[in-house]
Amino acid sequence: MGNFNLNDIEQVMTFYLIFNFVIFACLIYIIISLILRIFLKKNKKNDKENKDNKKNKSSKNKRKKKDIIDLFWTEEKDSKGRTIFKRAFLIVLIIFTSYYIFNSYNFIMANIDIVKKVLKIE
Repeated sequence: MGNFNLNDIEQVMTFYLIFNFVIFACLIYIIISLILRIFLKKNKKNDKENKDNKKNKSSKNKRKKKDIIDLFWTEEKDSKGRTIFKRAFLIVLIIFTSYYIFNSYNFIMANIDIVKKVLKIE
């Protein structure tokens, strides 16, 4: 695989499988993070009240790393419409990506003989 050749179906299928695996892993991460965010929201409210009482000035300087769920799921204090739009956009992205994954599964099953050659399964 020194040179990239679009005429070699095995090479194209290898990149296609890698690409689909990465997309599928990202989709699983986002869905699990979203589910945990929704179900653990009740516990966070009680924990926040307890932690607010114990905070000191040094903890205000610490920065929390934000992930994709923080970007799309956090509530905007300024407007509810923006929050609803961001959440709806995230759900549309998840649905679109799921649709792509299911279509790629059908494509892979239709070309299973090439996939077996690529994965060296006999």
